[in-house]
Amino acid sequence: MVVKSRLFSHGLNLIQFKIRNQFSFCYKAIFNVAYSHIQIYDYSMINATGFFKTLSDATRLRCLFLLSQCKSLCVCDFMEILDAPQSRISRHFKYLRDAGLVVDERRDQWVHYRINPELAPEWRDMLKQNMNHVRGQEPFVNDLERLKVYQEKGCC
Repeated sequence: MVVKSRLFSHGLNLIQFKIRNQFSFCYKAIFNVAYSHIQIYDYSMINATGFFKTLSDATRLRCLFLLSQCKSLCVCDFMEILDAPQSRISRHFKYLRDAGLVVDERRDQWVHYRINPELAPEWRDMLKQNMNHVRGQEPFVNDLERLKVYQEKGCC
């Protein structure tokens, strides 16, 4: 379950302090930048509909398959292996992140993704079973070959 809430909607609106009129705009600007939103992820609350809906897209399934073969991969890896633009890869990873299936980590200019280590065991097992099932099918066989070649060649 992904909960996104505005800090100001929870009664934590520090701007309401009436210290001086001239400072209220300044405080508002600072808090809008610093605390634009809070994200709380509860990965045990994924439901079956959301899980399978996330897996229903071929690109997302291919991305999860590649992640199941490695600890983590960079966006540039997915761009090269799947022959897709960065915007397309990032858009699909947003869905995977929102579903709680993957987590990201920024390293320099690139974002690295990995399967969520806090994913509930039953969802992790189901994901593993699905990835083992598609391993021998196209385009997953081709993706795995390209991954091995790409890792030998080196990446970003």
